[in-house]
Amino acid sequence: MSKFSQAQQSDEFYAEHRGKPFFSDLCNYMASDVVTGMELVKENAIGSFRDVIGPTDPSEAKQVARNSIRAHFGADGMRNAIHGSGSGSEFQRESAFFFSKAFHQLLLSTIALAPSLSNILLPLALLVKLLT
Repeated sequence: MSKFSQAQQSDEFYAEHRGKPFFSDLCNYMASDVVTGMELVKENAIGSFRDVIGPTDPSEAKQVARNSIRAHFGADGMRNAIHGSGSGSEFQRESAFFFSKAFHQLLLSTIALAPSLSNILLPLALLVKLLT
């Protein structure tokens, strides 16, 4: 777990929303508590994960994705329980806040050599990252 301890960190993480009316509140909210980075390695990872988390607005999620994370745990459009990158380029930028390039490359190369180990390695890698 980590914390956006400086306003600049959450400001950079949500840079695509800069200039929008909710930007300042979003940055303050994200700096108010700890966050955990996760990396899902699978084919169509972004699309699959976005299906699991549901629409950004929890009230919409409750209508169209009743079993999604946001339908169950989201409070409103800003406090929607979970963030998921919307594209590969967003993921590359956002993952750098949580994982070093060396860590990311090691994880991917290990999984490429032994894909069947990914179910073991990903939780283990996250645990190691949390403990260091």
